[in-house]
Amino acid sequence: MTLDLNGFALTGVPGSLDGIHANFFGVKSLVIRNGSVREWGSNGISAANAAESRVEGVLAANNLGGGIEIGPRSIVAGCTASGNGANGIFADQGSTVDHSTAATNGLVGISTGQSVVVIGSTAVFNAIGGIAANAGTTVMDSTAQSNGTGFTVATGGRVSRSIARQNSTGFLLSDGAAVMDSVATGNTDDGIRAASRCVVARNTTQGNTNDGIEATGNQNRIEGNHSTSNGSGISVFGTANLVVTNSVAQNSSFAFLIVGGGNLVGPISSDPTTAGPWANFDQ
Repeated sequence: MTLDLNGFALTGVPGSLDGIHANFFGVKSLVIRNGSVREWGSNGISAANAAESRVEGVLAANNLGGGIEIGPRSIVAGCTASGNGANGIFADQGSTVDHSTAATNGLVGISTGQSVVVIGSTAVFNAIGGIAANAGTTVMDSTAQSNGTGFTVATGGRVSRSIARQNSTGFLLSDGAAVMDSVATGNTDDGIRAASRCVVARNTTQGNTNDGIEATGNQNRIEGNHSTSNGSGISVFGTANLVVTNSVAQNSSFAFLIVGGGNLVGPISSDPTTAGPWANFDQ
């Protein structure tokens, strides 16, 4: 079933419910495209049980509930969700959110089920968080700015080539998550905070109020990052963490703060010409 709005708007009235309601088990292959759904008393698009569906080119704005909710193995492409009272976009397990934007929503900008791909998307000024990636989700080439938490990454999730700017915490990693080749700058708490068994590699953290990188748990790998002008550069509070080939500079409290036993930390050097291959650098 295809609903082509042909550029028109579905606009709610006081006391209305969902703008588009297709939230029934067994619904599949639904397509909604090319228009706007705004000012409804509940969700803009409510289709959290509609599997293998597609929402493209839709603006969901100023609805009292969520903006766009879509079911498993679906695609949200080229959409914008703004000013909604709950989550901007929710995509259930196995779905893809592609080059979409979520702004000024009351909860999370983009929220996912498990094993979702979020690519090229932006979340700004959302109250609780920018992008909340459930277990096994991959986020690439995306930006979270001025949200509660920038990126929340559940167990087994991965974020790469992304930017967290001016949030509270930039990247918040649960056990076994990873953030790589990304930037955390100007966040009011930590730039990157990892639980246990995470990989934090080749990131840049700059100008965060507390720690550039903080590992609260055990068995994390913190490698090849550059952390400058934060409260502390790299802080480690657990055990059996591996900290190698990082560089820090001009952090106001500590360059490296290593608390706990059994951590494997490369020598801290200021001279790369005499340092070994696993050395960390304090510039």
